[in-house]
Amino acid sequence: LFTRKPSGISLTESGTRLFAFVKSRDALENELRSDLTQAKENKLQGMLRFAGYSTVLQQVVTPSIAPLLRKHTNVQAQYIPTQSIHPKEDHIRLLQSAQVDFLVMNADLQNRNVESIRLGEQELVAIESTRYPERNETYIDSRPEDESTDYFMKEQKSGPKTFSRSFLHDEEGILRGVSLGLGRGVVFRSMLRSGLNIKEVHGLKPVRWSLYLHLRKQNYYSPLFDLARTALIENCKKYLGD
Repeated sequence: LFTRKPSGISLTESGTRLFAFVKSRDALENELRSDLTQAKENKLQGMLRFAGYSTVLQQVVTPSIAPLLRKHTNVQAQYIPTQSIHPKEDHIRLLQSAQVDFLVMNADLQNRNVESIRLGEQELVAIESTRYPERNETYIDSRPEDESTDYFMKEQKSGPKTFSRSFLHDEEGILRGVSLGLGRGVVFRSMLRSGLNIKEVHGLKPVRWSLYLHLRKQNYYSPLFDLARTALIENCKKYLGD
């Protein structure tokens, strides 16, 4: 179950699966206890935990679950951004270890223990400043691990072969940096808004990026979990610009 390395002790694959099972069982027990309390009091309560890119969480998940949270005031939400979690295989461990209830990302995990539901598509576009063209050979990302620009460029037939990169922490940093002429950027179209001195780059085609909802396969889901899953499936597409 354990492997001893110079850097310390880590779990083997079997150990990871056992740990995930125990965490999942604990989470299920807590959900059942919560259900009994809610049935007695006739109201929903609990914490819904979501993981994904902060942009997707803020612009897609938040408006999708807002009606649910407004209706059930004892239900709370917690977000875990995944931009800095690498490799991507570690994202699934958030589900397996029951650290989150829902994982939203741009890949179908194709894992037998995870249910994956395609929510729709977002459109990536290249943007540049309408006022300052001096640094158009630089592309701004949130951090070095951000894959959006690389993915976008690989889909272009006649895009730049090489380019410099700057890193301005988050999506708002990208928009502000592009607006002030610090470079170009690649963002979801849904992020664009008026008043930023930004325009789309002519000659670079938009790229469609599928978005998936992932959750642990279980024999039983709490009523709150079912409501949240339904809200995401039914509402997310409206905020993807699909």
